[in-house]
Order: sequence, then structure tokens, then C-alpha cells
Amino acid sequence: MIFKFKHFLIEQNDAVLKVGTDAFVLGALLEAKQPLQVLDIGSGTGVLSLIAAQKFQNAHIDAVEIDQESARLAERNFTQSPWKHRFTIHPVSIQ
Repeated sequence: MIFKFKHFLIEQNDAVLKVGTDAFVLGALLEAKQPLQVLDIGSGTGVLSLIAAQKFQNAHIDAVEIDQESARLAERNFTQSPWKHRFTIHPVSIQ
């Protein structure tokens, strides 16, 4: 199943957790004065990283995801986005 946003899409067929209302709320609450770096811990499908990339045009996003399948899915979503060069996925534990 693919979830379409205005400027990007989220592939979530193999997602452990699907895109939900919480992602929209958290994404809407993202505020910063044009940061150059964003850290997304527990990125899942990468939806919040993608929202951050859309909001903060100069930011590089580091996404950390411990689940290997979710990290691969996030990476796939990143590479299909208009901001693919601004992401780095880290498939490791944050500790």
C-alpha cells in the first residue's frame, strides 16, 4: 500500500507500523528556524524525515532505525523523494 502526500509518497507494504494520524500531528508540530541538520530516531517508514525535508529545505536528515526491514523501507522511500540526496539512513540502535 502506498500513502500519497502532496510532494512525496510512502511505500508501506512491508512496514511494521503503517502511517497514522500521529505522523501528521508530529509533522505539523515540527518547528525550527531552518536547521541544517535533523535527527529522526526510530524513523520507521521515514515519514517524519520526509516531512522534515519538505519543511526545512536546507537540512540534512539522519534517520536512525534499528529494525533492518524498516530501515530498508525508509531508504527506499527516501530515494523516491525529491530530496533523496539529503538523507542518510543508519540501520543501528541509537545506543
